[in-house]
Amino acid sequence: MSANMLTKKQTRLNKTTPPSGGAKDVPGKLVADNESFVLLEMTAEEWIGVPGHPRQRDTAHHAKARHWLDAELAEGAAKSHLHHVTGAILDGGLYKVDGHTRAYLWETGKLPKPDCVFVTAYRVQDTQELLDLYKVKDVATAADTPRDQVVGALREQGYTPESRFVASGLIATVLHIVLRGVPLGMRHQKLRQFDIYKAVAVMLPEIIMLDQLNPKPVIFKSGVASAALILFALEKQPAVIEFFQRINLKQGEKRGGKMDPVESVLSEIEKLSLLKGRYKHNYLPSALAQVELCGRCIRASQNWLAGPSSDDYWRSYRPAYVDVMEYVKRIRSVKIFGDDDTL
Repeated sequence: MSANMLTKKQTRLNKTTPPSGGAKDVPGKLVADNESFVLLEMTAEEWIGVPGHPRQRDTAHHAKARHWLDAELAEGAAKSHLHHVTGAILDGGLYKVDGHTRAYLWETGKLPKPDCVFVTAYRVQDTQELLDLYKVKDVATAADTPRDQVVGALREQGYTPESRFVASGLIATVLHIVLRGVPLGMRHQKLRQFDIYKAVAVMLPEIIMLDQLNPKPVIFKSGVASAALILFALEKQPAVIEFFQRINLKQGEKRGGKMDPVESVLSEIEKLSLLKGRYKHNYLPSALAQVELCGRCIRASQNWLAGPSSDDYWRSYRPAYVDVMEYVKRIRSVKIFGDDDTL
């Protein structure tokens, strides 16, 4: 499926169309009916069969959390609480809002199935309300990390990553650098909290290009990945893709003590790896170093595009730094329509 098709699909989804796969017959037995929600009683098997929320995170990953190991020993009220979940009814279909991990653990036999499950199912008018309900649950439980949100956002877009780098949700900081010019955790005074779901939607074509490189996490630090997304969006040249392919495969060259642009980036990555221990207990210098790496990687790409005969192609020292914020301004002018302060 092409990036354009995915974007068009998501545009429709965000307006009125419900996610595909929702059962038209809500399972279970009606216990109570309120104007805004219903209380349902159903079997564990029925809840397992209810489609997940379009923004659901990496369920299998979260099933490994310590508190789920403790849940198996739960008794009394704590055990009863595990049997209460939340759903949403949209156009006659029931969707999970929470309870995804419990359904997974019940289905795989890692948690005993209850005799029945009680579902508080809220009536929602459109898909946006379904998304907003999940967001409120996130705030209430404080469970979703930026990594979770990336995984959920990719699922919402209908894209299944092929590489471990993208599938693991490690690009949250990358997107923050690309669209704001600073690492995740450093907020711009004039902008609201960063909306990772929107960021993934905006940068999806470039994320797909990055994913197709099968980037190695040990090489594609946040700075390198940020530079890749920026250049994929702005340059649109096959030579740019080749540049990052060669970085990923460590195919740099040295001649007479000088490095080509690929090797100069690999040298920067190695330097950061050696400094990793120094930054272990101090996030800020490490994060800012990734912004600097992004700027130097962009400059190296410019040298690469200029070709071997250019003056700066073969260098005995590190690539010069370019102001990442200048590229962020260009990205925002191309990718963000209107004054959206959540991006």
